Amino acid sequence: MEFIRQHIEEISVISDSDWEYFSSKLVLRVFKKRTIFLKYGAVENHISFIDKGLVRLYIPKELKEKEVTFGFSFKNQFISAYDSFLTRRASLYELETLYGYSHV
Repeated sequence: MEFIRQHIEEISVISDSDWEYFSSKLVLRVFKKRTIFLKYGAVENHISFIDKGLVRLYIPKELKEKEVTFGFSFKNQFISAYDSFLTRRASLYELETLYGYSHV
């Protein structure tokens, strides 16, 4: 998971002790294409980093053609329903992989 440290250090240097603490909280999760890994109404418990793949943020509708996509996240980006993560309230949207994906 050294690639995450490299990404963070493009912005700011992180000490070895801070990295040790931070990286001790990291867990690798791998999802297949078209996996909804945060459902509407669920509380977000993760802040993820995309190692491979693409994630879509969207508001689901009863009819698929009425869904509203409002964002994408790509390789080497963090992804989360951050508002739900912070407030501990149900998410008003979903996060879905669009092709093979892994994140930490």
